Amino acid sequence: MKLDLAELEKVVAIGTKAAQQGASAPAHTDDCLINAGSINKAPVFGNDYIRKKITTIGRLMFDRQLTDAGGGNVSVRHNGVIYITPQQTGEIKRWQLEPDDLIAMNADTYEVIENDGDTMTRESLMHIGLYKAMPEIGAVIHAHPRYCLVYACAEKQMPVYTESFAFFNGERPMDCVKRLPGTSPEMAAEVISYIFSYRDALKAGAVGVFLPDHGIVIAGPTLDDCFVLLDNAEVNAMVGLFSKLL
Repeated sequence: MKLDLAELEKVVAIGTKAAQQGASAPAHTDDCLINAGSINKAPVFGNDYIRKKITTIGRLMFDRQLTDAGGGNVSVRHNGVIYITPQQTGEIKRWQLEPDDLIAMNADTYEVIENDGDTMTRESLMHIGLYKAMPEIGAVIHAHPRYCLVYACAEKQMPVYTESFAFFNGERPMDCVKRLPGTSPEMAAEVISYIFSYRDALKAGAVGVFLPDHGIVIAGPTLDDCFVLLDNAEVNAMVGLFSKLL
């Protein structure tokens, strides 16, 4: 799907306005302690390195069952370019992407400058909306981690169980946004609103949230920040679920 720039402007305006009005801010927002530190706040790597890193992280996500053949997507903003994984990365490619498979966009105009804009992921509006709303965001991961999906499908907040998750998630539980049509502009605006309400936390690391029946979205300064929170959220979810058996 091609990115609709008018829809992008609308979604970002709705999302940021809702966050500023406090519509999406959870009750624990003011009480959270931000302990996490961004892993790499000032990337100095070239674009070829970033392309390769996106494909490496994607394969690692699939191999570690942090996403599935149903999809997920990864994007990075770097050196004036936004790189994003294309449609059917999971279904057809099984996350075995090559650097040249990535779609490249001008980070200012959102014009596709490499590969086919018609192969943009259906979550591209959410990715690009997050970048437009918050310049401090350098990477976004959307994934379908299997243990986290239990919480997402139940629309439950995930408590903190492990020390590592507490550290990388700023001592916060993981929330779930309200139910809206999947991959819709309304869902994109809701995710933008939620992440925007934790904008100060982005100074320290990544911020994530569950999507009902769908998965997780994580935005942060770097791709490393996003991946580490994803991995630790999944371990935390596993511990939380398995602890019910004790």
